[in-house]
Amino acid sequence: MKRPIILITDGKDTEAEIMKVPELLKDVGEIRYAPKECRYSDDALSENVKGVEALIVAYSPITKRVIDKANTLKVVARLGAGYDNVDVKAATEKGIFVVYAPRTSVEGMAEYIIGMMIALSRRFFWADRMVRKGKWSEAGIKMFGKDSQILGKTLGIIGFGAVGSRLAERAKAFNMRIVSYDPYVSQEYMEEHGVEKVNLDTLISMADFISLNTALTEETRHLINEERLRKMKKTAFIINTSRGGVIDEKALYKALKEEWIAGAALDVTDPEPPKDDNPLFTLDNVIFTPHIAGANKERVEAIGKSIAEDVKRILTGKLPRLDHLVNVDVLTKLK
Repeated sequence: MKRPIILITDGKDTEAEIMKVPELLKDVGEIRYAPKECRYSDDALSENVKGVEALIVAYSPITKRVIDKANTLKVVARLGAGYDNVDVKAATEKGIFVVYAPRTSVEGMAEYIIGMMIALSRRFFWADRMVRKGKWSEAGIKMFGKDSQILGKTLGIIGFGAVGSRLAERAKAFNMRIVSYDPYVSQEYMEEHGVEKVNLDTLISMADFISLNTALTEETRHLINEERLRKMKKTAFIINTSRGGVIDEKALYKALKEEWIAGAALDVTDPEPPKDDNPLFTLDNVIFTPHIAGANKERVEAIGKSIAEDVKRILTGKLPRLDHLVNVDVLTKLK
């Protein structure tokens, strides 16, 4: 019997291997690796999906074009808690499962955000660069009495899902006042977590730290724009671990350059990876990381095991776990 082909779309030596997915699935099917250019090109990927039954995806764009060319595809498995690079509608129309690994990043994401709040307010990264340049004394003088603590400050959480609620629990240890904006979460639920539900403009104007924890949708694209950045405190910081498109980066550059706000930490950008000439790279009051906020060792292992389990189930004729299935509507296609 012919073994199903499992394609690692982002190529060799990428996230899938770090998560040990090929090793976990080697007895289920034939593991193949797409050319490296498929990591960011649906044009390239669409030429490599014929005859494939499973796609293991980190960053590769799984567009309608790719799905239409994948004539034997049964499952698209996204290595993470997001799936905005997958055309879920096109997959559903073709009867293809889209699975992901929800909630595996919650603890790591919450830790990252707390860490960045401290790093921004204490200017650790700037201080490190100054010391490395031999400017120890200059840095000490500039920082003396200028940086601030997070204890007792106000944290504004935009998007009160699994990460937002866990972040709130962690922030309580710093005696922070916590407010949140999420039109889809009730006031009662937030109050159970010791959080005040407020509207977006109120959160923007009162928060010392703003954490973006919302999905990228048409509703949230450029949610943080020039108008809202101007309403923030001059001493406030913003941390984005959601998706780059939630912030208007041109407006953010202006806000940071002209010091409307104090600083930002960006784990995500628009586009990804960021272009080499991104003007934000020239600023000292912004910290970048390469979309790894939740990618600690424990989370990576959990994602690999989760994805491998659902892919194995599907390729052996079983249904995936429903709480790991993005497109539940696809089940109607199987009747």
